[in-house]
Amino acid sequence: MMRDDLFEVFGDVDPAEQEAEERWGDTAAYREAARRARRYSRDDWARYKSESDAVTDARFTATYEKVRAGMALYLSDAIAANAARALRG
Repeated sequence: MMRDDLFEVFGDVDPAEQEAEERWGDTAAYREAARRARRYSRDDWARYKSESDAVTDARFTATYEKVRAGMALYLSDAIAANAARALRG
């Protein structure tokens, strides 16, 4: 999948993605996740996004806001950013 396709599905990519690659890009797990993610089609990523949008569910928000204020949004953003980073691998 091309990077432009990612923008079409997810919108702007999180600027923290470079930091994640610098921190974990040399790990086997990161490379394997990136290898797998490169095989995903636009439809695969659109389905993933649809499923991850479920984190806006009130139950999800309530659970993670009990941990710390803002945690639900942080986790939701981290899920989307990680998916986008994995494609660049």
